[in-house]
Amino acid sequence: MDYYIFAADVYCCDCGERHREELSAVGEAPANPANETTYDSGDFPKGPYSDSESDTPQNCADCGFYIEGPLTDDGVDYVIEAMNDDIQRRHTNSIVRDWAAHLDKGLGYNLTTEQQAIYDEYTKMFDDA
Repeated sequence: MDYYIFAADVYCCDCGERHREELSAVGEAPANPANETTYDSGDFPKGPYSDSESDTPQNCADCGFYIEGPLTDDGVDYVIEAMNDDIQRRHTNSIVRDWAAHLDKGLGYNLTTEQQAIYDEYTKMFDDA
């Protein structure tokens, strides 16, 4: 899924483009937005980018939309830990449900036996949540 980087955060395409339009409307866009080497992502959104592996799942800083980028092994560990925390608390939320669903999209994540057991318990516990 494509995303923008701006002000030390990530944004879905809709929100990233909205920030670009708003900044352009008040004259704060760089002279050539297509040449990303001429400005900092803290000043104007850069992107859109796609398929960059991440150590944590990414959600849009504005709307919360889950940006389904590929996860590193550390990213998978992060999601499994969040799922396990929810199992222990017996409560989950839409964000962790989105992350958990991402692991089951045929993206080649090879869960360990322990990770698979947590995944299975989580989906069984919160399948109707």
